Amino acid sequence: MHGLFQVRDRLVVVTLLIAIVALVISVVALATRSVAPTSLAVGPVSGVYVNGHSGVPHYYVTLENRGNGVVRGSMDYLYQDGQTSVIFTFNGWSEKFGSHGTTGSLTLSTIKVKGFAAVSNGASMVPSTISAQYSAKQLVFGECSVYLKVLSLAACNFTLNDSGLL
Repeated sequence: MHGLFQVRDRLVVVTLLIAIVALVISVVALATRSVAPTSLAVGPVSGVYVNGHSGVPHYYVTLENRGNGVVRGSMDYLYQDGQTSVIFTFNGWSEKFGSHGTTGSLTLSTIKVKGFAAVSNGASMVPSTISAQYSAKQLVFGECSVYLKVLSLAACNFTLNDSGLL
């Protein structure tokens, strides 16, 4: 009988150890999931994004990431003479994390399309909500050739401007 209790006691100890290890693994996994950065943490970096070179007419985006999925900013056009024109202002960023970065929806709050920046016949074709994708200091505006005068979809790509020059 004495040997039977020893085997049973060992089984109880081993079972308790397995339960404790499983509990520790569960707690660590849960803590890691709640502390790990969300896609929001890697959302668009505040700054000025450009789709052209200094001294050449191009669009640029001024973006402020206010945290918690909120961004705001504007898309402007820089003319040859150095003057600028606001194309639209925006806010929002209900994002989804994907293999190519984060994708967000920007709600346009003001649309001031005019001059060279306007699309066909002076009529604004800027939708009230546009999509944008962010990854590695790049913003790509979805189908911007529909609402901006651009020669190619490559012009929908905006890069964070570290130089400070427009």
